[in-house]
Amino acid sequence: MNKPTPDITSLAFGDNRPVRDIATLLDNGQMTSPLRRLLLLIVLLVLVFLVWAALAEVDELARARGEVQPITGAQLVQSQEGGMLTEILVRKDEFVREGQPIARFAATDLQRDRAQALTRQAAVQLDLERWGAIAEDREPDFNQFDQYPVLMTEGRALYENQIQLQEARTDARRRALEERKSSLQGLETQLPAAKAELAAAVNVLNRTKEAAVRGLVPKIRLAESEEHTASTRRQVSQLEAQIEDARKAIATSEAELQSTISEFRSQAREARNELVEKLDELHAEIVALDTRQGRSEVVSPVDGFVQEIPQSEAGAVIAPGGTVAQIIPSDSGLLMEVMVSPRDIGFVEPGQAANIKIDAFNYSRFGSLEGSVKSISPTVFRSQPDSPPFYKVQLELAQEYVGSDSRHRLIPGMTGEADIATGRKSVLQYLLKPVFITADTAFHER
Repeated sequence: MNKPTPDITSLAFGDNRPVRDIATLLDNGQMTSPLRRLLLLIVLLVLVFLVWAALAEVDELARARGEVQPITGAQLVQSQEGGMLTEILVRKDEFVREGQPIARFAATDLQRDRAQALTRQAAVQLDLERWGAIAEDREPDFNQFDQYPVLMTEGRALYENQIQLQEARTDARRRALEERKSSLQGLETQLPAAKAELAAAVNVLNRTKEAAVRGLVPKIRLAESEEHTASTRRQVSQLEAQIEDARKAIATSEAELQSTISEFRSQAREARNELVEKLDELHAEIVALDTRQGRSEVVSPVDGFVQEIPQSEAGAVIAPGGTVAQIIPSDSGLLMEVMVSPRDIGFVEPGQAANIKIDAFNYSRFGSLEGSVKSISPTVFRSQPDSPPFYKVQLELAQEYVGSDSRHRLIPGMTGEADIATGRKSVLQYLLKPVFITADTAFHER
């Protein structure tokens, strides 16, 4: 007995009989209108999908991980003087301000040298005051050096000795001057009497000559009168010459006295000028020592975060020019440096857009931030000798915070993942990629 042929409509729309009966119906040429519409719909959907897959494009991405870094890189804080660390004032990852002390070094030698320089400076200033008082003919004021009592006592004693010696020299000059003035006074006292005696002798000589002409006196008497007059005239001339010499001697003594005084003050002025120059040199030396002593306290040159402290124990010795700390500047701008695989680097170019997700801020909650490729390293790097190679790619950030809230700021050291858009391809190309790969390798296998 023949089985009834199953209805294709019932098979297509929910009959539980085996599906192979559909093939039997198709072989027999039995197709209902609903089945025909279903097949057309399937074909249409496939065609629409193929058209959409050929036209719709998706981004080709190169995914890479990396970390946020400052644009200027880590800044080394070094000690110019070096020495033994006495105190570390900051901790790793701590935020520091520009000028904030980071570490202190022992500066015993510098303190000793500075104290000695200050003592020499006080000695020079005291000498300057002493010579200034001599040059200006005043009493010196040593009270300003009361913190150096030994220097003050020595300076006062030296000043008094100089004054006593100068007074001794000037007193000798004054005594010589007074003696010459006294001698001149005596000569000037003798001169009027000598002149009066000369006048009398001349008068006697004139009368004697008249008497001799008349024969009243012998010629011998006239000769004696002439001799006496000549002798008196010579005495007057000698007195006048002595007076002139005495006056010249007085002028010389006065000049010598003035010279003794002026030479002493001139010597004081010259000494003062030399001391001023020496004082300037000492001031420069003290400033240099203060500068070096200031370097014994190393300060941060920028605002930023302490990334590394190579020597963190007090008592450690750091060589001159040695690194005290590494600071990541916080105000120089940030970038993202990612590690791109060599298989992707050929498609990465400067200017390509990138989408960056920061690990510290959940992507689904805070979102991501945009960036672009800034530079690509010319060669590969390895984090470890046996680790895979990678290229360093720097991404320029559109903003320095995640999402729309500026409080979610990035800081150096944050890690994340970047999706670099290296190109676009259609969905159909993506779906057919395994086919192309299989076709390319199928005929080359053994």
